Amino acid sequence: MTETAAPADFHLVPIREDGSPAQTGLTLPSGLAEMLEGTRALYAATGFAPPWISYLSVATGRVVGGGAFVGATRDGAAEIAYFTLPEARGLGHAGRTAAALIRIARAAAGRIPR
Repeated sequence: MTETAAPADFHLVPIREDGSPAQTGLTLPSGLAEMLEGTRALYAATGFAPPWISYLSVATGRVVGGGAFVGATRDGAAEIAYFTLPEARGLGHAGRTAAALIRIARAAAGRIPR
């Protein structure tokens, strides 16, 4: 399998407490509005504690997936979940999302084992 070069503008966009993306102007693919509403409801039930929140993955100006922390780090470990939209699969976005979440955890909590 050939590795695809990362888009220069790949980044994570935090999902705010109200369930909206922190970046304006994003076109949300079908089904993502329901996911954002579910995220808002999850925050309401479990709390909103940045950076231990949910994020959208954006590449070349398009939402390509997302990821989240299951909670704050525990015992020096961060548990994450992530997904890639069907139309963006096979381009390396899942790995980029996971790596970006790990960078956030390391910046916030110090050393996270490799």
